[in-house]
Amino acid sequence: MILTIECLDMEIKDLSETLENVKAEVIKKFGVSKAEAAQAEHRDILNNLQAEIIKRKRRKFQCDSRDYETGQVYTWREERNRQHPRRSSDGLPAYPNTEEEGLLSYREIQPFLGAGPNYQHTAARKMNPRLPIAREAYPQRQKNCNFGNKR
Repeated sequence: MILTIECLDMEIKDLSETLENVKAEVIKKFGVSKAEAAQAEHRDILNNLQAEIIKRKRRKFQCDSRDYETGQVYTWREERNRQHPRRSSDGLPAYPNTEEEGLLSYREIQPFLGAGPNYQHTAARKMNPRLPIAREAYPQRQKNCNFGNKR
């Protein structure tokens, strides 16, 4: 983290020097009044853009916090195109119980590249993110009490 901050500080210094050089060139080329007018216009555009981004992020945060408070939490893996997952009759998200069920329901909803509902493609399968990942067991180490503990 500290290394990242140090690198960014160096980049900020380099960019500040470059900015000063470019400002001097613009003032020399167009004059002080036109350069200041252009800078003011750019500053206004950037301020408006920043205000719009802040407003959008605040609205998204409020929507997400409202969803969290009501228990309507979703994940991006499950719902890439929709903001909110499908709900069951009791108000909770409808998750498949098994991997096969999840694959079947996904296939019925979205065929692969518009190939139609009967198209079977095994490489583009979606997995249920709640199922545990199948992993190989780690090899067990033999404990050697005499190794490294000499006094």
